[in-house]
Amino acid sequence: MEKRKDEDLTPEELEFKFHKEGLWDTEEEELKKHIAFFEEKAKKDGKACFTLATYYLFGAQDYKNGLFYANQGTNNGNDDCYGLIAKCYEKGLGVRQDMKKAVYIYELLAGENNIFGTYALADCYFFGKGVKKDQQKAFDLFADLATNKDYTKAKYKLGIMYEKGFGTKKDYKKAMYWYEKSIKDGFQKAYCNLGGIYLNGTGTAVDKEKAVEYFSLGAENNDPRSLFMLAKCYYRGLGTQKNVNKAINLLEEADAKGDKYARDYMINVIGFEEKQSLDKKEWKNSFSRD
Repeated sequence: MEKRKDEDLTPEELEFKFHKEGLWDTEEEELKKHIAFFEEKAKKDGKACFTLATYYLFGAQDYKNGLFYANQGTNNGNDDCYGLIAKCYEKGLGVRQDMKKAVYIYELLAGENNIFGTYALADCYFFGKGVKKDQQKAFDLFADLATNKDYTKAKYKLGIMYEKGFGTKKDYKKAMYWYEKSIKDGFQKAYCNLGGIYLNGTGTAVDKEKAVEYFSLGAENNDPRSLFMLAKCYYRGLGTQKNVNKAINLLEEADAKGDKYARDYMINVIGFEEKQSLDKKEWKNSFSRD
């Protein structure tokens, strides 16, 4: 079936697309049309306000407009917009950073069974942001979201907590179960976690070929960490034939997508071990970001 163009979509279909994919993944001219559509709808619709606030805060990084639409969204009955305001206080986006205010709002939202607020509150307890660190409490909140609210990000978080023993006993079978559940929901980062379990044999037999399979699936979906781990497999010949050039290409891609370890691995591991003909300065420059 031929993919329909944006101008062929109904307003309802268009709104669904951009709640799902994000406004900032479009070309400039199309983006202007979509923003105009949502600005008109945002006058009365809280969900449209949430879309615009999310775009301005995390896409355009226009915090003034982001906060404007977040506040307008609360006036139009969208509780998730309160979560965006709390996130602004948490991160200091357009306002002075204030974790106490952020946590206060998250707690109010969690008390109303709001998914956004409950997840953010769990994250605060997990890391000890604005509250005393309590990973067991974080685990309980994530577990409730995953099992009773079917929330994908919470499923992934449960996988991590079971794998690492954060707030609960280590249980690799349960970790794999929740990673697989989050993958079925389309959460691509979990491919890398499953690949790591098979690569290291944590709670299961070592299966390097299966690890490469999972890293490859994550890489196909543009997950930076999967790209990095797949590159390491190609460089070391783990579960696949050693291929230095392919490893370097994958590391360059991972670096471009924001993986924080890829460039260091290229310079200090591959660059050193392969004894490149380039001198060290030139080797570093060849992988430096603009």
